Amino acid sequence: HDGSHPVSAVGMEYESQGKRVVVKGFVDPDWIAKAKLDEVKRVLLKQSADYCVDGLAMAEAGEILAGTNVKSDCSVDFFTWTPDKDGNLTVKNVATAQGGQLVLN
Repeated sequence: HDGSHPVSAVGMEYESQGKRVVVKGFVDPDWIAKAKLDEVKRVLLKQSADYCVDGLAMAEAGEILAGTNVKSDCSVDFFTWTPDKDGNLTVKNVATAQGGQLVLN
């Protein structure tokens, strides 16, 4: 994770069953705690579009053809870290972006 950006792509895989690229996006916990909801939505939608374009290009370059439709052949799962009741960091799902839509968790 690059601390200078609120969101960073940290993984990508080709889901053969769904025939799509799935990108994992880490959301900086300090940023999301302070950001307004409209800003969170705007940034996550923008990043999801960028990640999907890059992910599909990489999949095609590796001859794993998911297709060329960014809206149907890619999704981005955004997550962050949050402390649990004992102070240990746990993964918290933030949102999923697919088809130009963002669903916040």
